[in-house]
Amino acid sequence: MKKCVLLLAMMLLAFAFQSEAKKMALLIGVGDYPQYSDHSGWGKINSANDVILLKVALKKAGFQTVQTLTEASATHDNILNKLITFTKLCHPGDMVLIHFSGHGQQMPDLMQDETDKLTESFIPYDAHRFVTPTYRGQAHLTDDEIRDKLTALRNKLGPNGLLMVTIDACHSEGSTRINMKSDPEEGKPIYRGTSDKFEIGKKVELVNALRKDACRLIELSACQAGQKNKEYKGFGRLSFILAKKISKDITFDKLASIVVNDQTVMNRKQNPKLTVHPVGIWSR
Repeated sequence: MKKCVLLLAMMLLAFAFQSEAKKMALLIGVGDYPQYSDHSGWGKINSANDVILLKVALKKAGFQTVQTLTEASATHDNILNKLITFTKLCHPGDMVLIHFSGHGQQMPDLMQDETDKLTESFIPYDAHRFVTPTYRGQAHLTDDEIRDKLTALRNKLGPNGLLMVTIDACHSEGSTRINMKSDPEEGKPIYRGTSDKFEIGKKVELVNALRKDACRLIELSACQAGQKNKEYKGFGRLSFILAKKISKDITFDKLASIVVNDQTVMNRKQNPKLTVHPVGIWSR
């Protein structure tokens, strides 16, 4: 009898836990980069449009929490701190989306974990495009730094949670133009990245270890290595299709499948990259 009562209590607890699971999102976007006097700066892109579009779409899709960090507020340190505070708000079993829109750039790999010896980095508001006497890459947000914070979040969400990370930036090839104005369908295209490699690498301290019960991660990038990330109708292509296809009933797995197979917004010259990291594992 006691075993039956205990089993029933555990079932009720599991049901209550599942019912409390929430949909959470953090949207990070930088497009209006400052034009420093000591280097050429980054071209202006439409990342703010991505954040606005996705925020509305996610609210309609039933996300209870949608936080944003944009433009001048999205500095290197602020992004990392935001990832920490956002993780504290999440609970085991939650369904979480983290989205990045902005420029991307590669730099030498000093962590020795990249097969091509290049580290991908997202460009926060305070990151320079080139090395200067005072700038040595300290504000570049490397994939190692992002992964370290995502490790803590995956650990927090646990085996019943799910994390999806989407990146609407170019980490491989592209071009930038200063103060560029463009008709998204006619005239000069806007690309989100540069083929120029940052000359100096960056070592970071990794503090979080992935647990065996860390949640599954779906990672989706706007383009693969060697491809340009071209904007579409004033939005990032990945952001546009995500906002168009997400709904209350769709799963992250189905959403990712739709994006990688899309032939309208994503074209033959830009194929999104999908990587699935199983429970307790970082995939290569």
